[in-house]
Amino acid sequence: MSLVGRRVTVRRRVTAGRAMAAIVSVTALFMTTTLLETPSSGAVDHQITMLAVGDSFSSGEGLADASGGCAQPSATGSQAYSQIAAQSTSAGVTIARPVVVLSCTGARYRQLIPSAVNPQGQWMPAIGRFDLVTFTYGGDDLDLADIIRQCIGLDASAALQSSVEGVVEASADQGDRLCPNQSEVKQAITDDIAAGYGDFLASVGNDMVTTGGNVVVLGYPEIVEDPSDWQGLSKAIGICMGIGTVDAVEVRSLISDLNAAIAAAVTSANAARPNGVHFTYLDVNNGGSAGIDRNDSRLFEPMDGAHHNLCSADSWINGLTATDSGRASFHPNEQAHEAEGSLLGEVVTRHLDWSTLGQLAPPPGPSASPSPTDDPRHTPRPKKPTPTPRPTTHTVVVPGRGIVVVPGPAPTPPPRSKPPAPGNTPIPATPSPPPSVEPPPTDTPSPEPTAT
Repeated sequence: MSLVGRRVTVRRRVTAGRAMAAIVSVTALFMTTTLLETPSSGAVDHQITMLAVGDSFSSGEGLADASGGCAQPSATGSQAYSQIAAQSTSAGVTIARPVVVLSCTGARYRQLIPSAVNPQGQWMPAIGRFDLVTFTYGGDDLDLADIIRQCIGLDASAALQSSVEGVVEASADQGDRLCPNQSEVKQAITDDIAAGYGDFLASVGNDMVTTGGNVVVLGYPEIVEDPSDWQGLSKAIGICMGIGTVDAVEVRSLISDLNAAIAAAVTSANAARPNGVHFTYLDVNNGGSAGIDRNDSRLFEPMDGAHHNLCSADSWINGLTATDSGRASFHPNEQAHEAEGSLLGEVVTRHLDWSTLGQLAPPPGPSASPSPTDDPRHTPRPKKPTPTPRPTTHTVVVPGRGIVVVPGPAPTPPPRSKPPAPGNTPIPATPSPPPSVEPPPTDTPSPEPTAT
């Protein structure tokens, strides 16, 4: 993103080979088909299709084996949270395979759906609609990881310069403080995230999701622990991982404001229900949303229990890394993705409403008219369970993306009629009138003529 209408002078090292455009990577997850139960769907079984999109906090940047332009993990190594969530089981919901994963480091929310200014989106209409779409967007719009690099005095990269153009305070004016100007970044969140995210969510619901389906938007983890909870030497000298207490407070405030803007947009989208789609915000820091308890140990900052931010005793966030040009720095590690995936899996299989999948309005309530089951002497015959259909897949060729495997049968092509041979065009026959039917002969004599 660019900070609208702002000049920025930011120092950032250009990272060779970084793909700023989303690159399609499809991951087929082989998972169990145990039926899951959701409170809203009762005994109805739903087999849902899932699409995982998003930025570097969704792709897996930060995992040890993440590679490629999109920084996705290998097929046999660690997994991003969306892949872990897809393996969750309960009763009433199963996730069809393959799960389509299009998340990519560097992706911004305006790049997801094709538009006049962005003709090659992460998602293309040929890929089709999905019952469930999950993502994080906004973090790479603000280049959170690069802002933190800047706070500890590292050179900024070209991507930061293009998106946060010139928000950095001069060290001569602010001493050793190198973090972006707080008021400028907050204004950027207001101008771009708060102003545009609602329309973005409406487009996702209308264009990408099955009628009555679900969208789950994850918030961003508070990367740095609250300085008041620092321990040992970090607390004594007021510096942790090269970040001072003042800058740590500012980084936390920035992420808090970003999450608040995203959560507000999700709440509004859920009230509007474009295409009948349900929108859910998942707070990975403190819980209290999407049915997750605030004391859940899978949160980064549960109300009671250990925290998992950078500078905590059990951090789930990478510090500064020297591998892969430092791309993994200040991103969730494997433990974080496991925790977020477990949280998301619980939300999808236990707390989301799947009762309106495929329809714009809830089904009508039970009829008040009497039925045979009202008679206590009548014992209804139990219904046979409907077998879960075996999932099918087909491939779609997306320009500039290659072949994408998506769930569902291939569309049926229209029938092709065989043209007549040249010079042998049949002449339509003129229908003949029906033959007249003579009355059968009779033995009754004709009457004699009457004299007048």
